[in-house]
Amino acid sequence: MIWTREEDQAHDFYRPISQCKLSAGLDNDGKLVGLHVRVSGQSINALVNPNAIVNGKDMRQFAGLLRTRPATRNWATTCRNLLIEYVMRNSHVPVGPWRGVNTNQNAVYMECFMEEVAKAAGKDSLEFRRALMKEHPKHLAVLEAVAEKAGWGKPLPAGVHRGIAQFMGYGSYSAAVAEVSVSPQGKVKVHRMVLGVNSGHAVNPGQIEAQVQGSVAFGLTATLLRRHEGRERPHDQSQLRHL
Repeated sequence: MIWTREEDQAHDFYRPISQCKLSAGLDNDGKLVGLHVRVSGQSINALVNPNAIVNGKDMRQFAGLLRTRPATRNWATTCRNLLIEYVMRNSHVPVGPWRGVNTNQNAVYMECFMEEVAKAAGKDSLEFRRALMKEHPKHLAVLEAVAEKAGWGKPLPAGVHRGIAQFMGYGSYSAAVAEVSVSPQGKVKVHRMVLGVNSGHAVNPGQIEAQVQGSVAFGLTATLLRRHEGRERPHDQSQLRHL
C-alpha cells in the first residue's frame, strides 16, 4: 500500500523551524577571537520526550554548538569568547527528526557564517579554517583530505566557484567541497561535490558511503528544489564524488 502525497503529509512529522543570528570578533591579524550565537526554534523533545526539557531548554537543539558535549563539539565553538543565547518557540505543528536531528541546521548556520567571517578577515576559506583547527586534528584531517582531493586552489572554469565546509556530529567528522555556478537567470548548478567522513572504525564501509551520498541527495533536494506555479522546478545536481 502506498500513501497518497496528501495522506502522507497529513499524518507525518515536519522538520522543526529554527532561526539563528551570529556575530563574530576578529583581532588585528584576522583571527577569530569572539563568537555570539543566538538561536531560536521548535523542540523535537517537547513532543516526543517532554521530560528532557529542563528549565525551558532543550539541550538537543545545541548539537554541534556546546563545548561541554565532546560528541557534537565543533572547532568554531572552542573560540575563547563564546556566548550562546537560546529561546524555544513551539507551535501546534508536530515536529521530528529529518535524516538528522539538530546538527543539520546548526552546521549550515555555522559554516555559512564562517565563510562570511573568512571574507571579512581577508582570508582564503580553507586557510582561515586551517589556522583555527591546529588543536583539533580530526577536524583538520578530514578538511585537508577533501581540499586535496577537490584540488582546492586550482583554477576553475569561468563562472564556477568552490566552497568548503567541515562539521562534526555524534562522533563523525565530515567535510565537503562543492563546485557551483549561477546562471544569469539565477539558476544554481552544482557541478561536483567531494566528500570526506571519519566515523571511526568502519564495520561496513559501503553503508557509510550510502549514508554520505544519501545525505547529500537529501540536502541538495531540500535546498535546490522549489515550488513554482504548483510545479517543482529542479536545479542541476551533476556529479558526486566520495573519498
